[in-house]
Amino acid sequence: MKKFISLLWISILTTNILIAQYQVSGYLVDTNNESLGFANIVIYIKADSSFVGGTTSDFDGNFSLSVQKENSYFISISMIGFEN
Repeated sequence: MKKFISLLWISILTTNILIAQYQVSGYLVDTNNESLGFANIVIYIKADSSFVGGTTSDFDGNFSLSVQKENSYFISISMIGFEN
């Protein structure tokens, strides 16, 4: 019975964590509409510039990040050979 209750509790916690996440996703292209693979994408909270997370775009320029709560964010994108 203890194992069942423990597994049930873990399932409830996992469900709450998964529900509380938001996805930020997109794809990167240059001015010629060519995909930008392997660019760095970093997300920050807008209010205080706190680091939230980061990732790299795939070969086709697609990226996806998970954030814990709804908030105002800004994204910084950088890649060798491109200026800010």
